[in-house]
Amino acid sequence: MATDMELLQAEHGNVAVFFSTVTIPDDASFQFQAVCKMGYGRSIERVTCEAGLYQQGLKALQGRYIPRIFGFFVRTTSRGPTVALVMSYEGRQLKRPMGCLPLQFRKRVFRGFRRIHQAGLRHGDICEANVVVRRRKDGSYWPTIVDFDNAMRHEPECVLEGKVQIYGRYPRPQIDLCHELTFVGCPAFTDLWRPRGCTFLNSWVPAEDAADVESVLKAGAHIIAANNFSEEQCRSAAEHTVKKHLSWYEERIKWDKSPLPVE
Repeated sequence: MATDMELLQAEHGNVAVFFSTVTIPDDASFQFQAVCKMGYGRSIERVTCEAGLYQQGLKALQGRYIPRIFGFFVRTTSRGPTVALVMSYEGRQLKRPMGCLPLQFRKRVFRGFRRIHQAGLRHGDICEANVVVRRRKDGSYWPTIVDFDNAMRHEPECVLEGKVQIYGRYPRPQIDLCHELTFVGCPAFTDLWRPRGCTFLNSWVPAEDAADVESVLKAGAHIIAANNFSEEQCRSAAEHTVKKHLSWYEERIKWDKSPLPVE
């Protein structure tokens, strides 16, 4: 029996997500927290498909990177035919943008999406609202990925073999990683690779060439040759490029070491 129902999210009136404390009728002392995703009308098929993904391709990830599923129910309510997907409550939404969270946590988020792709699925809605966080018994904070009603079948071969190099070269989409995993690691989300490039004069150079002035000038030789810039202008611009790149790295390290706000 569910008590203390609290609306967490409403989507277009046809999907509603509730938080609840569930008590077993035969043992009132046994309680657990759950999330119930209700689908009505035209959203019934969408929630039904999501339930199928949880129970099939994603089953091995339940309780680790995605919620555990307690049941899927079909009923008739005051709103007509209704489906309910009941799953474990896995914590709160993030309090800060993903890029402002500690490195270890962001790596776990990327690993979760990577495991989903290895299971043959693409999430389809990468955003901070679809990552929640809970504190484990060992004191660490663990992300859980939620909301799979936009997920689609996907080729698992999109995933790189071996470890992802943190702050390494920006992956080549559809060569090193698929578009979705490339986005998961990009500056707009977990920010795990270097920027794709750094501005230099009226163009840009690869970020891996922005470590020092001479490297910038060498990488930007074609830019210099195509424009009538003086040596002084080029060197000044290269110094600015290096400074901006170093400031990105320093800012990144600051957030990497910051505590994770969850309260």
